[in-house]
Amino acid sequence: MKNRRHNGCCISLIKNLRTLYTKTPFAVFDDSGDPEIQNILARCGVDICFQKPFIFSEISIALKRVIYQAGKSNGSKLLQYADLTFDVANRAVRRQDKSIRLRNKEYALLELLLINQEKILPRDMIIDYVWDRNQRMLSNTIDVHIGLLRKKIDRGYKRKLIHTIHCVGYKFGEKP
Repeated sequence: MKNRRHNGCCISLIKNLRTLYTKTPFAVFDDSGDPEIQNILARCGVDICFQKPFIFSEISIALKRVIYQAGKSNGSKLLQYADLTFDVANRAVRRQDKSIRLRNKEYALLELLLINQEKILPRDMIIDYVWDRNQRMLSNTIDVHIGLLRKKIDRGYKRKLIHTIHCVGYKFGEKP
């Protein structure tokens, strides 16, 4: 959206698309750096606007969040893997017939793991989703929270769902 002449065209296109696709998330890549354009885009219904420099790991996380939020508002509120279900709207977690109570960070961790089931999640992606990257954290904060979540999710069950991938991060699903 660098050229001002094209901005009007793009903005009217976004407005028209937004009226047709009210529940579809919209993402825009803007290399202008102009905060005024960002405000206009937000008013037109753009859900997320990415600025240069484009950092692909952050874009990936942000897009997953926007898509997931759109799914929640469309009625898909249940995340599931094997015998574990997570009703996001009601913050209710169950494994088999047992209800599991979690803390806020554990809910966020479980949500990220379930959205990305069967994928290896690097530690920095977990930090970006669950914590503020600018927040001061101890080096073992993720390990401690994963350990607490693992106790609640996996303890007492033969099939373990949370796995450590040494020197990389964690995986939710079948053992690697």
